[in-house]
Amino acid sequence: MFSSSSTSLSKKRLLLIVGILTGAVVLLEILFSSLLPEGLMTQSLRGKCDYIVSHPAPDIQVMGDSVSQGGIFANRLEETLNAHPGSRPVTVRNDSLGGTSPLFAYYVLKRQLRAGHKPDVILFAPNMAVTSNPIPERFWGRFARPGEMAESLRLGMPLSDMVFGLACRLSYTMRYREELRGAVTAGNLEFFKTARLPVELPGSESVESQPAPPENPNETFDARELPWMLKQPFRPLPYVDNHIRAFIELAAENGIHIFWIPMPIPQVVSDFQRESGTVAGFERYLQSFATEYENVRILFPESAVYPDSHFKDTWHLTDFGAWNFSGTLGEALTMYLSENPELLPGTAR
Repeated sequence: MFSSSSTSLSKKRLLLIVGILTGAVVLLEILFSSLLPEGLMTQSLRGKCDYIVSHPAPDIQVMGDSVSQGGIFANRLEETLNAHPGSRPVTVRNDSLGGTSPLFAYYVLKRQLRAGHKPDVILFAPNMAVTSNPIPERFWGRFARPGEMAESLRLGMPLSDMVFGLACRLSYTMRYREELRGAVTAGNLEFFKTARLPVELPGSESVESQPAPPENPNETFDARELPWMLKQPFRPLPYVDNHIRAFIELAAENGIHIFWIPMPIPQVVSDFQRESGTVAGFERYLQSFATEYENVRILFPESAVYPDSHFKDTWHLTDFGAWNFSGTLGEALTMYLSENPELLPGTAR
């Protein structure tokens, strides 16, 4: 009798402790969500999506992530395109979303078309290094609507990614676990400072004149310091491939032409990717889309190699590098459109 009573009492205490801990966690989550701000990346993602959906589409729309967001200047591209004699004015807008992956483009375009805004041409410039790690926790935790969540599962997103992403959606501490860990362990409060900054809307990344050349033109990157994602073989996850195909097919259904734009890379990345077979795999992957889909075109078969001094890091171009690439892209696009004027209705080229 005594042993049975002790066991029962122990179970009650255990349940009480679990209940108290659960209540404390829920209370902390409520306090964090009420008192702490959403991160600047989340605010920017949502603010830019709202802007894209609520404003008329440009003739040419850039879509991608942070690499193309800072690596393609819409005004430089627009200026190059409109310098061609006899052309009507062409509008260009960079709607790339920093901190995203190729998963997001399909849903952004879907929202945009539902709002009645359709570009003629999309310059699709995703960072293909994230095709094997497409940050689904950001998709679920910071971006997706319920219907989009369901569709992502239909397109093959694993249940494990869904569970992790849903936890990030419901929990502030999960959603910003990396930022909060940095604040607690290293005293890094940058997250809270930047969260108060205004959101930069599409077009704010452009510059009006050629930036200054790099101060140290001989600067080089160390191959040992490459991010782990750049060291992986090129193997897009099946559900990422499904999302890219859904994006292309949605564009085709609405008469939108897609130019797939590989972004420039530094020499050290090029060397590693050639040795690992990534360059050849990426070329085959691009060509398969151009062969399969009539609305997909490839201006550059592979990423151009730019001097290391043209990059902020092994991913992102400096303003000087972005200015040069935007001019090169504009010239190549001008030549292609002059030979294929039907891609931009009403454009005499």
